[in-house]
Amino acid sequence: MDEAEEFTNLVARGDVAAVRAAIDAGADPNALSDGTAPIYLARDPATIALLLERGARPDW
Repeated sequence: MDEAEEFTNLVARGDVAAVRAAIDAGADPNALSDGTAPIYLARDPATIALLLERGARPDW
């Protein structure tokens, strides 16, 4: 599993604290995993807000 896939899995689970920690450690909020940006897999409003605050592009 690569870093983008690991990050996308955190986003999909809605683990806001882990997503924040990953971004703080250098994870790219726009990293594609299997051609999908993390923002499109987020279901939790807090996770979506965090991604947007940290530079996720909703227009991909």
